[in-house]
Amino acid sequence: NKYVIIGDNTQGDRDVNNFLDRTKSQFTLNEIEFKKGIRLLNEMGISTKKPIVCIIIRDPAYLNIIHPENDFSTQDHRDSSIENYYETARFLADKGYQVVRMGSIVKERFNISHPLIFDYANSKYRSDFMDVFFAFICKFTISNPTGWDALPVIFRKPILFVNDLPLIAMKTYSKKYINIFKHHFNTQNKKYLNMKEIVEFGLHDVYEYHPFKAKNVVLIENSSDEILEATKEMIDLIKNDF
Repeated sequence: NKYVIIGDNTQGDRDVNNFLDRTKSQFTLNEIEFKKGIRLLNEMGISTKKPIVCIIIRDPAYLNIIHPENDFSTQDHRDSSIENYYETARFLADKGYQVVRMGSIVKERFNISHPLIFDYANSKYRSDFMDVFFAFICKFTISNPTGWDALPVIFRKPILFVNDLPLIAMKTYSKKYINIFKHHFNTQNKKYLNMKEIVEFGLHDVYEYHPFKAKNVVLIENSSDEILEATKEMIDLIKNDF
């Protein structure tokens, strides 16, 4: 086996030098792996002739089960309600896209009855291999930012980040990314904070919920309509080659 040691870079996981857009992916699948992925897609009833869109929705199940010794409830505000993605999934499926709900350990099922919508996370086909394969073959990804979306980044796939938090983690380093954030609502003056105010409140770089509570700020998820409109924008960007 050969190993590549990757040292420090300029800004952690931020591509400030725009290498992602200026270079091709250095990872691919060999012929055996590709054929295996296609075979499993066929078994799942997913066609290679129709585009695939992956959706990954953050919820507390994975961390609670993998690390039961830790209390991750202080990060529950980064999770999303699965129901807010149903309208977008139906829209995509009605347009001929095959929608695949990703995830390893998830709290809820993706309960939509449509021949082009697949709850892969709750299927017998869920595996580390297929996690990589879907990232490799998908047209684009919709992510409520979590670990799996690093794979479509590797394969240079367009990504729509919804319900994004915190502000400082905004993915600005590729023209193939769209970011929309949870709304920050000030319960004292009954107003939504704009981006400048989020920074002034010191809430742009925090991952736990305590600082939001201390500043009387509640977080409100992106609505079904907001996720749908951002998805339509992503489709337009892809059609126009960004």
